[in-house]
Amino acid sequence: MGTCRAAPRLADVVAVLRSRVRAVPLALRVAVAAGVVAFLLHSAVIVTDGLRDRAVPADLAVVLGTRVEPDGEPAPPLAARLDAAAALWHDGLVPDLLVSGGPAPGGHQEAAVMAAGLEARGVPPERILQDPTGVDTWASAAAVAEHLARRGGGEVLVVSQYHHLSRAELALRRHGVAVAGTVHARYADIRDLWSLVREFPGYYWYLIRPLG
Repeated sequence: MGTCRAAPRLADVVAVLRSRVRAVPLALRVAVAAGVVAFLLHSAVIVTDGLRDRAVPADLAVVLGTRVEPDGEPAPPLAARLDAAAALWHDGLVPDLLVSGGPAPGGHQEAAVMAAGLEARGVPPERILQDPTGVDTWASAAAVAEHLARRGGGEVLVVSQYHHLSRAELALRRHGVAVAGTVHARYADIRDLWSLVREFPGYYWYLIRPLG
């Protein structure tokens, strides 16, 4: 008969973990701890900022694109953005809405799907502007800046998910766009945790990213 190995005691496991941590150079441990603290503080700031709506009158609402389903319907996060944007128009806070997005699965286009979604929510088509070049937030910001330059300027409201708004506002301001306020979409799921991780390096890259 074979012998059964006894399960390790919790105290033994903790002792092994401690010895392995001590084997890591102090400088590396400090750097990792500092990185974790910086991430947590940054995440707390962008979550607080993103959930604090600043819905004020503006010349234009910028609705940033996200996932479209293969059948061409807006995915839940995008549908929530359209709900928030349509509410701004119906409340009389903005006369026009600009939807910005890139190619989507199934040959669809985010901007076209968003425009159709806003029409379905009662926004007249003549009040909806489409930007099909918004393959990412930076490209959308550049397109918004060009549009405002053609119409002689103006202030915008930004509509997106709460975790995205700080970086989106930064991108727009880096391109010279006057941001009057932000409004978050009323939708959240477990994938927001990954989005928060992604927003951490993304925000600081946008701080230093060259224009053009």
